[in-house]
Amino acid sequence: MKRNGYDASQPPSRWLYSLILHTLHGLTRILLRSRVIKNAEIADIKGPIIVLGNHPSYLDPVFMAASLWPRPIHFLTSATFFRKPLIRHILQRVRAIPKVQFRTDTQALKHMLRVIAAGEVLGIYPEGQRSPDGAAQPIDEAIGKLVYRSACTVVVVKTYGAYLSWPRWSTSWIRRGRVEASSQILFRPEDFKLLNAAAVQKIITEAISFNEYDWQRERNIRFRSRAPAMSLHHLCHACPACDRDLVIEASGKSLRCRACGMTAEMDACGFLHRIDSEGIVPESPLAWHQWQIGRFNDQTGEVSQPGCLAVVEENQAELKDQRRGTIILTAEELVFQPDDHQTPVHFPIYNRAGFSADFGHHFELVLADRHYRLIPDNGQSVIMFADRIRVRQLSRPEQGEESGLT
Repeated sequence: MKRNGYDASQPPSRWLYSLILHTLHGLTRILLRSRVIKNAEIADIKGPIIVLGNHPSYLDPVFMAASLWPRPIHFLTSATFFRKPLIRHILQRVRAIPKVQFRTDTQALKHMLRVIAAGEVLGIYPEGQRSPDGAAQPIDEAIGKLVYRSACTVVVVKTYGAYLSWPRWSTSWIRRGRVEASSQILFRPEDFKLLNAAAVQKIITEAISFNEYDWQRERNIRFRSRAPAMSLHHLCHACPACDRDLVIEASGKSLRCRACGMTAEMDACGFLHRIDSEGIVPESPLAWHQWQIGRFNDQTGEVSQPGCLAVVEENQAELKDQRRGTIILTAEELVFQPDDHQTPVHFPIYNRAGFSADFGHHFELVLADRHYRLIPDNGQSVIMFADRIRVRQLSRPEQGEESGLT
């Protein structure tokens, strides 16, 4: 099966895959003191393998690839990375599989099944996105169905320290600390005779579950950075002191509320402390984010932000048909209302497993096979929209969510 002439099931370019892996793995060992604990049992596996991993950072494929070396992995990769010509060329040479995030993609599924049928190794991050806060995200139920249908050996690569080394919200580059990666065989082919797809899904969910801050509390590792809190306001936007949204600003080590003056500081281990006066703040970005989400459980009213909407052409990074307007989240849908009184664009929210987002800047949704980018004027509101949509989805579980794979 080919997608625009590209067949991801063919073997990757061995020399290029090896060059990229050994260069990046060498750098992580020097900069991050990374340690990949290889499992001798995995080296003896013949035939197809599905490798699953938790997804704390951009660095994860390096550790997954190192865990399976010398067998190369066909990574399931967000189609957004294929928009830039140079990156697309590299990804195609190493036979990555483009996948539209959080949407049914039958072409990607066919690629994956062909990789397995060819006896190759398929790499998947079931969460579908990097963790925004250092804990596991919900995974699509289609993952369990795919694994059950494939009935091949399944390996899990678990990584800790990668989130604290390079948080999704950070703009202060990577911080030197420690990363640990280990692997285990989760299923062997004969195991599937005793399981159904639901049981497989449950086991996978438990296997990739992680909490970076629980791990860090046991180790107390220093992650060196001159500005560890830089851009954390793109995740932690609400003030725990005055309970207002979109009022936190971050710089250097500090977080400050523009409304009430509450001030907190991040230490070298990634934990938060209030320093302006008596009172507490959530102990970590994860705890802060969970507190924010909890506030939205009772907030079902309309939310709006001025911004822009643009169309993103497939395999193209540039934006087209950009319009000014208002981004509105109602109880049932997300709406873009143009300022020029043209027809609004309506995005249902109850059939989506999530959406692609660059916190602090924009998020993307697919509607009728067109990719739309929504760019709120206040970049902090990206995470606010994401969290509110998730809460409203969970309030109506009977609606179901569109599968991301099948």
